[in-house]
Amino acid sequence: MTDQSDLESLYTQARQALKAKDYDRASGLLRQILLIDENYKDASRLLAQIVKLRRRRWYNDPRLWGALGFVVIVALGFFIVPRMQEFYRSPPAAPIISTSSPTFTLTPTVIVSPTETPLPELTDVPLTWKRVSLGQEFPRDTVTAIVIDPKDPEVLYASMKYAGIYKSIDGGLSWQPSHHGISNTQVTSLLIDSQNPNVLYAGTMGGIFKTEDGGEYWSMVGEGNYILMDSQDSLHLYARDADNIFESTDRGKSWQAVYSSQTACPGQVYTWAIHPTDGNTLFIVGGEFESEKCKPAIYQSMDSGHTWTPLKQLHKSEEITPTFSVGVDGQGNYYFHTGPDLIHNESGAWRTLLAADWAVPFAAAFDSAGTVYFECNSFLCKFNPGEEQRLRLGKPEIAVFAMITISPHDPNTIYVAGEGIAVSKDGGQTWSGRSNGLGGMLLTLETGEGNPPALYVQQVEEWDDRWWLYNVSKVKEPGQPLYISNDGGETWELATDIGYYLIKDTREQNLYRIGRGNTSGDGYLVSWIWRSQDWGKSWTKVLTPDTGVTLTAQGGSLYL
Repeated sequence: MTDQSDLESLYTQARQALKAKDYDRASGLLRQILLIDENYKDASRLLAQIVKLRRRRWYNDPRLWGALGFVVIVALGFFIVPRMQEFYRSPPAAPIISTSSPTFTLTPTVIVSPTETPLPELTDVPLTWKRVSLGQEFPRDTVTAIVIDPKDPEVLYASMKYAGIYKSIDGGLSWQPSHHGISNTQVTSLLIDSQNPNVLYAGTMGGIFKTEDGGEYWSMVGEGNYILMDSQDSLHLYARDADNIFESTDRGKSWQAVYSSQTACPGQVYTWAIHPTDGNTLFIVGGEFESEKCKPAIYQSMDSGHTWTPLKQLHKSEEITPTFSVGVDGQGNYYFHTGPDLIHNESGAWRTLLAADWAVPFAAAFDSAGTVYFECNSFLCKFNPGEEQRLRLGKPEIAVFAMITISPHDPNTIYVAGEGIAVSKDGGQTWSGRSNGLGGMLLTLETGEGNPPALYVQQVEEWDDRWWLYNVSKVKEPGQPLYISNDGGETWELATDIGYYLIKDTREQNLYRIGRGNTSGDGYLVSWIWRSQDWGKSWTKVLTPDTGVTLTAQGGSLYL
């Protein structure tokens, strides 16, 4: 392990090189530091600063434009001022003609000024805040999308499930928030204009937002929560929520409703995709199992969403998943990744090309050749439909894959994201982390009562089948992390990743974590209980009922 003094030496050399404007040497030293410790001091900020300085062109230097502006103003002054003086020169005074009329002296009017009422002086509120933790001990938020600047492979954008949008200008080594103006930071989808990379669109739980300056400022442009773009025409967009689909042909300036679940099948929309080369063709997974008319199926529209035709009926709820990918081969045959399988349609006939392992592959991506990349038991795998051969690649060090992105600049550069981001530059064989600076998981904070210095942080409870399947496949009790601090939040330790809720007795001598269940009145419907009697250092299972029971905590006691 690298000694702390070695990192300090590298950091000192990097600062000296930066001061001497030796940006190549400074960049190399900072990259060495980030490979060892991505959170070391402000190394990532300095590296981003160097990248920005390198990108600056002489004609973008504000000092140059300031000097030119000053010269123009001075020149205009020499040219305009003499003419303005002539224009405003006073005309000659008229001669005074004396008359014999008597002269009257006017008494001046006294104007009384109102008495000004002094404004009260502002006083500071006697409350101050200081940061006690950077929060790097906690998991990163789940990434919902990664987009890459089509003209610059080093510029990336990542949208988060709860934490907004982040931008990197150094290939993901460091990230900065880039969501000013977005009113809802639950971002479901993110797109970049292939013709103008300064234009991006974000689908959020509060509407569709757009930026025209590379993420500096966003403004709302439409309804809906999800967005798609025509790959052949960046003017052409689609937006949707669970019940409606909208279309725009002018970059989001105006929208037209093209589908409503209240008037036509397939009914409720679960997820969707756009044809890779035909922007008028859409696919959705929709329908309802209880419906006699609109059965769950993969539906296709060839007229921009106005009418829909079922392609393949879905018979199991496992086939309706949060992600949905579409690929097309050279003959125009479709490949769909939905649920646990990769299915193929050739001449109207369906067959399963790839059945899932126990760890369901929820994320998938197709490259331009039709090869599909997907998750398999926490590894990245790829499948060539033509050869019908599956190949297991390397293992990114992140949790369940939420999405996979293949770089448009290099097909061997692949980004995988879940709780954080990893990148491979060799087609998926080896991986490096790229999560420094990304937003953290949505957490709850509880204060100690029987033990005042204690603070408790845990992930906000949200049921997700992907986590359940992932944990079961690892033969592990499902749960979400609980962190405890005994020094007012300056340092944190992971107490356990088993269980979903935290229940404390009055003096906090007993801490309880309970199994997955719904709230029931004032308690929880549980399947098992874990207890700690040493402030979270160790945990023991104390109850495993055959059926769910209701648990409440009152006065330091638990009631079933």
